[in-house]
Amino acid sequence: MSCGDVAQGQAESELQAIYDGLADGLVLADIETKRVLRVNPSACRMFGYPPEEMQRLSVSDLHPADEVPAVFANFDRLYQQPIARVVNRRCLRRDGTEFLAEINSSRLGYQGRHCAIGFFRDVTEARKTEEALAQSEAALHKEQELLRHLLELAERDRELLAFELHDGFAQQLAGAKMHFESAARLQETNPQQARLAFDKGLQLLREGIQEARRLVSGLHPPVLEAFGVVPAIEHLVLEHQSPDGPKIEFAAEARFERLARPLENALFRIVQESLSNAEKHSRSPKVRVELSDDGQKIYLAVRDWGVGFDPEKVVEGHFGLRGIRERARLFHGRSSIESEPGQGTTIRVELPLVAYAPDAPGES
Repeated sequence: MSCGDVAQGQAESELQAIYDGLADGLVLADIETKRVLRVNPSACRMFGYPPEEMQRLSVSDLHPADEVPAVFANFDRLYQQPIARVVNRRCLRRDGTEFLAEINSSRLGYQGRHCAIGFFRDVTEARKTEEALAQSEAALHKEQELLRHLLELAERDRELLAFELHDGFAQQLAGAKMHFESAARLQETNPQQARLAFDKGLQLLREGIQEARRLVSGLHPPVLEAFGVVPAIEHLVLEHQSPDGPKIEFAAEARFERLARPLENALFRIVQESLSNAEKHSRSPKVRVELSDDGQKIYLAVRDWGVGFDPEKVVEGHFGLRGIRERARLFHGRSSIESEPGQGTTIRVELPLVAYAPDAPGES
């Protein structure tokens, strides 16, 4: 045996050792017939076949049926252009189970044939890890979005409180101060007018105190915290009933028990503002509040049969309707205000149903 033969044999042994020791599965297949010609031990372990059986298979046996057309199309592309390609394909084991493989394929000549050589790497677990990480990131993003919306809602409530203080409480205090000052000036010259001014100032001060109490109770109503939104609205309706005001009806067909607290607070405040608007402006003999859900969404409607108005011509400086729209928007819900002069008003709000969860942000 010549030195050249010895060297060639040694080189072939080294190549065989590399071939057998590859961690990736190696599959060599005829491009024209799509038959498997050679496989390495890693490919046999990956697909679950003994070498002699795997080398009698077609490439179509290594993939689910719906993947085969794309695999054959890749073979055709390699025949026309021997450019390496890396794709992810679902593969089929001998026992019928599937795994996901990253396949790096290219064309080469083997025993006078055009062949495709593919290096298979099982990426099933890696893909599961990526998906789990993506789901975790999505959940974190969702929590961050919820927190952001809750912070926006808190800021919006502060704005709404400022609007209400300016429109009601501040004006009542300013009016009371003006009348008390007038009473002091008239005390010597016109005691009767002074008395009238004093009485009017006292009346405005009482109204301001009542308004302040209403605003404070509206921020965190005890009945809402303790029992939930349905009993809280029932209590609110009772508070708003008066001999001089409209008759208020409340119909609840709700299947939920408790909702996320920010959502309960939003619903309560929307009903509170709607009733306040109806009492102040509608001159309606009756107001009806309806609350229902379908397991996915909550539906609220507040209707009166009063004078109505043009929603496009709401006087600047009155923020109640804007507050209703903003609360619905912040919860990714919808709101509509249906009204015409002389035809009454219906406020409709649709919100996603989010059940109470003790460990959710803002629920502690």
